[in-house]
Amino acid sequence: MIEYRSAEGKVERLPSLAAELVALNVDVIVAPTSVHVLAAKQATSTIPIVFVNSGDPVESGLVASLARPGGNVTGLSTLAVDLIGKCLEQPPQANLPVVQPTKFELVINLKTAKALGLTIPPSLLARADQVIE
Repeated sequence: MIEYRSAEGKVERLPSLAAELVALNVDVIVAPTSVHVLAAKQATSTIPIVFVNSGDPVESGLVASLARPGGNVTGLSTLAVDLIGKCLEQPPQANLPVVQPTKFELVINLKTAKALGLTIPPSLLARADQVIE
């Protein structure tokens, strides 16, 4: 079952919407942007929160570090570390490359899933590129 909430562009509604999801005791919260994640992070420290897109999750306060995020927040970062130097240069006339991911992997950490009380369906385990026991 999916419990969907929308602030309809009203950021001030995010804390109450996050609190609603926490009260429903959902299994996971998926949030589209850093603002949404921060509201969810303030509402719970136990329900896993997955962000869909964050430029720099460390800078925005979503996670402690990319290698060891800590807490209950994880997700996909669009930060391209190899381009940071290029962004700081003064390019000869907006000549920065567009970078896209070249590979997507599904990695399932069973130890973390167990610690969170989550059961991973066998069909999902079969599709995983890597399963961490």
